[in-house]
Parts: sequence; structure tokens; C-alpha cells
Amino acid sequence: MDTQRKKYRLDKTAIVDVVNSLFEEPNLCFEGGQTVWRALNDYRQAKPVKIGGKKKEADFPDALIVNKARYFSTEKREPFDGVYTFDLAAQEIPGTEKP
Repeated sequence: MDTQRKKYRLDKTAIVDVVNSLFEEPNLCFEGGQTVWRALNDYRQAKPVKIGGKKKEADFPDALIVNKARYFSTEKREPFDGVYTFDLAAQEIPGTEKP
């Protein structure tokens, strides 16, 4: 089980539900809400991978890091060449690259 899920005892569906609930809260505002929303969608759509006979899924923070990097490269008018990661599950998130 991933550290994130172990720490909060939430599975992927519950994490998506919590973030969706936070978006619905009228008294809460995300910094870069569109970026967080894109990260949530990438996280939701990332397929699990089999590693050593076990299924592993990408973590929401991985999706957020990729989408923040994409956002900042757009803001700086620089090309976004991807985020490099050794995490095979995180490589399922669009915008990641194998080192």
C-alpha cells in the first residue's frame, strides 16, 4: 500500500471524493484551481501497473507535481518537456518521462 494511502487510510476513490468535496466547498479557494483540477483528472485516469506481482497506482501528489510543472512552463513561455521519474506508476500520468 502506498504511503499516502496508508497514512490517511484512503483508497484512490476516497482521495478523489475528498478533493472533489473540497472543490464544492464555497469557502475554500485553491491556488491554481485549474492545475489542481487537471491533476485530479490525471490521477483519476492513471492506470495501475504491476510491479513485482503487485499492483501500484500513481499518487495524487505525483499528478500535482507534473501539472504544476506544466503550468509554470506555460507561464514562463518555456516548452514543457516532461517530468522525469523512476516511479513506474507515476509514469502513467501524462507529462512524465522515463529517465
